[in-house]
Amino acid sequence: MIEDGLARIADPPSRRRDALLRTHGLRFPQSTCGDDRPPARQTSNHERGGSRMSIDGTWNITVKTPMGNQEIRLALQSDGKTLTGTQSTKDESIDIQDGVVEGDEATWSAKTSKPMPMQVKFTAKVDGNDISGTAKAGFFPASPFTGHRSDA
Repeated sequence: MIEDGLARIADPPSRRRDALLRTHGLRFPQSTCGDDRPPARQTSNHERGGSRMSIDGTWNITVKTPMGNQEIRLALQSDGKTLTGTQSTKDESIDIQDGVVEGDEATWSAKTSKPMPMQVKFTAKVDGNDISGTAKAGFFPASPFTGHRSDA
C-alpha cells in the first residue's frame, strides 16, 4: 500500500493528468516540446502566409425556402473585413448591404422586392469552392442554402 502511494507520487504530472483524462474519455494533445507544456496554438494557412480562403468571386447558390428553391447568383468582393457585391435572381439584381467578412465566414443583407418586398439576412461559410449558410427573410424561418463558386 505504501509502495502504491509512492508510485503515484513518483509519476510525473503529465502521466497523472493523462490517466485522469482517460477515465473521462478525453485526452490531452501531445506536446512536441519534449516536456509537459501544452502544444503551441495552431495557426491558419493565412496566418502562416499561405493562400487564404476567399469569398471573392461569383457564386451560384440555391436557397431552400418555404416557397420553393430560389436560385441566386452572387458577385462578391472583400476588402479587409468589408464585403460588397451584387445578388441576382431571374427577376432582379440588387446590391448587398452591411457585408462583413471574418476568416471563412461572412454576413450580409439584401432588400428584395420580388416575390415580395423584404430584407433578407445571410450568414455564410466558405469551404474552398463551396459556400453554405442560412438566409433569414422577414418573418419566415431561416432557410438553408448551398452553392459553388462559378468562376473556379
